[in-house]
Amino acid sequence: MKGCFLYLALLNLLDTLITFFGIESGYISEANPLMYSLYQTGPFLFLFVKISLSFALVVFCTLRILPTSGIVKFLTCTAALLYSVICLLHGFWLWQLT
Repeated sequence: MKGCFLYLALLNLLDTLITFFGIESGYISEANPLMYSLYQTGPFLFLFVKISLSFALVVFCTLRILPTSGIVKFLTCTAALLYSVICLLHGFWLWQLT
């Protein structure tokens, strides 16, 4: 479980950086309506919130505050899998731009 949380934190940071630089350079737009609204409010607020979410996951792992229920484990692993696919898509799109 700890590994999935840390992996999600890393993927979130990667997604944050790719999205921020992609939007700033005009290559992409944010597809998530919630994150789009947050970015429109302020790009640095967007960065702060996304980085804070990763930080929270790392803190949970450090303090060993990890859920143990089966449904949470399933949802965490599913989120990690889906986020992996999203990051691979981002990488593919960036590769196409070069």
